Amino acid sequence: MKSKTILILFLSIFVAGCTPPVEDAHKILASGVALIEKGKYQEAADAAERLIQISPKAENGYLLRGTANEKLGQFDKAIQDYSTCISITPSAEVFTNRGQMYLQQKKYDKGIEDCNKALSLDAKFYDARVCRGTCYSDLGQYQKALDDFNVVLATDPKNDIALQNRASCLLQLRKATAAKAGKN
Repeated sequence: MKSKTILILFLSIFVAGCTPPVEDAHKILASGVALIEKGKYQEAADAAERLIQISPKAENGYLLRGTANEKLGQFDKAIQDYSTCISITPSAEVFTNRGQMYLQQKKYDKGIEDCNKALSLDAKFYDARVCRGTCYSDLGQYQKALDDFNVVLATDPKNDIALQNRASCLLQLRKATAAKAGKN
C-alpha cells in the first residue's frame, strides 16, 4: 500500500514537472499591445487568444483581441469581444470602442446607446462624445452632433476629429438654413 502511494506521488510530481510553465499573462498582454502598436494585428490577436486561454475571466484578453479585430476590420468579432469585456467589467472605454464598431457598421442607434452608457460611467470621456457626435452627424442630426463636438473642443481645442466634424456639421446646418430661406 505504501509503495502504491509513493508511486502515485512520484508520478504526480513527474507529470507536474513535465508540464510546460504557464506563460506570464502580463508579458503576453505587454507583447500584444506592442504588436498592436507595430501594426501586427493578427499576431496581437493570437497573443490575446493565449491570454484568454490563461485567464478567461479577465477582461484584458478580450479588450486586446477586440482591438486587434477592429484593426483587422473584423467588426463583428470586435463587437463580440468588447461585449464579453463589458460583461466582465463595464467601462467607458469599452462601451465607446463597441460604439465605434457600430458606427463603422452604420448601426448609429446602437453606437449612440453605447456612447450614452460610456458617458453615464464617465461624463468626461470625450472619445464617447466624438463617437456619439459622429453617429448623430451621420444620421443628419447636426445640432446634436454639434453640441457633442463643442463640449469636446471646449476642453480639447486641438481635437482634429471634433474640429473636422464640427466644421462639417456647421456647413450642413448652413445649407439647411439656406434651403429653408429659399423656400420662403
